[in-house]
Amino acid sequence: MSKDRHRYRVLLDEGVPVSFGKYLKNARHNVEHIKIDAQHLMGKDDSRVVGYAVKEKRILIATDADFSHRRSDLVGQIVKLNGAVIRISGSALPESLKIIWQRQARNLPRYPKGIFVIGLNSCKKLTQG
Repeated sequence: MSKDRHRYRVLLDEGVPVSFGKYLKNARHNVEHIKIDAQHLMGKDDSRVVGYAVKEKRILIATDADFSHRRSDLVGQIVKLNGAVIRISGSALPESLKIIWQRQARNLPRYPKGIFVIGLNSCKKLTQG
């Protein structure tokens, strides 16, 4: 990882493959995965997962569409708590996630706040602020 790349404290939602977490750890990000490091969150509703991520000052990385609906209660919760979610859209296959992250992570702010949706060819902020 080059010096100009940001390192993040992240929480990976249970739908994100564990191997993607290993990839991020190898890139020197501070990673917790719900399946390994925060098992008490497995099967819990998304608002509880968001609350934990905010409390632990972690960016939640998820692949499910619940985090990309502008009118969702989750969006309001994330904005109100000053948290951050990065939703990776497209295939949840580990190799696809790596490619998307490699292409789009440089487009994310150093301290992201709100909801970002990144895909193979795009990085957009879903929320204002």
